[in-house]
Amino acid sequence: MLQDNIDPRPLRLDVRPLALESGFLLDIDIPEHAMRPYQNRLNGAFYLRTGPKNTPLSRDEVASLFVAAEAYERDVVRRLSEEETNLAARGRMVSDGPSLEIGILPREFYDRGRAPFAPGGMRPVAAYPFHSRRAQVFRGCDGGHETVEIDFHDRGISRLFVGADWFVHSHVDHAFSCGASRRLELPEFRTQLTNHLADLAELLESQGLKGPFGLALAVRNLQRSAKVGFFFPDCTTVAPPRATVVERLDQPELIERFHNQVVGASRFG
Repeated sequence: MLQDNIDPRPLRLDVRPLALESGFLLDIDIPEHAMRPYQNRLNGAFYLRTGPKNTPLSRDEVASLFVAAEAYERDVVRRLSEEETNLAARGRMVSDGPSLEIGILPREFYDRGRAPFAPGGMRPVAAYPFHSRRAQVFRGCDGGHETVEIDFHDRGISRLFVGADWFVHSHVDHAFSCGASRRLELPEFRTQLTNHLADLAELLESQGLKGPFGLALAVRNLQRSAKVGFFFPDCTTVAPPRATVVERLDQPELIERFHNQVVGASRFG
């Protein structure tokens, strides 16, 4: 009945009968399907599970679920470029080392009925900055809300922005550097990037964002630091050829590909 009446057809169903004195229960496990949304074939409707009820989706909500991958890829790159331009115009961030740029475009970006990001209230929303594990509360700024991590000279070294339209932008200066031994700290960069994307995934999940997500990653300004630039003699920017659409932000294979691309652009490649 489940496989005949749901589109797309559920895969890898696991049905286990649990015996009781007066009969039995069926424990049915339905793995999440990447080809969302799900449609009821009997009446053609689309539903969202809210507690014990199935709530019909509105037309705008259904339309937002059918956004093509090309739209995610195009729009996340556009919004990333816009926000980097806005941030540079403010002149708040340091400018003496390489920068990591992350753009995240959730499906909710296309949902015109979605309320804007509002992190205030009795329990303010906080997020972990890239360089430390001390949570910071979001503050209002042009177009949305942000957290800014500063150094001892009151200069911004990382900034996380969530727009009112749910676009997420993370800008990290000195995402990796050279220690006193002049060792390029790429293994540490991979660990911090993994933790940062996991933190972002948890933040978005706490706001009810389920994905998929358009994701753009880049490391730029590799020549702004002479120490780091020595290891990238022929490169100023490392970025995948296009943005990607993912179900989760912290997919290990995605992080590995990006890290390998950074290593490949260095003298170690």
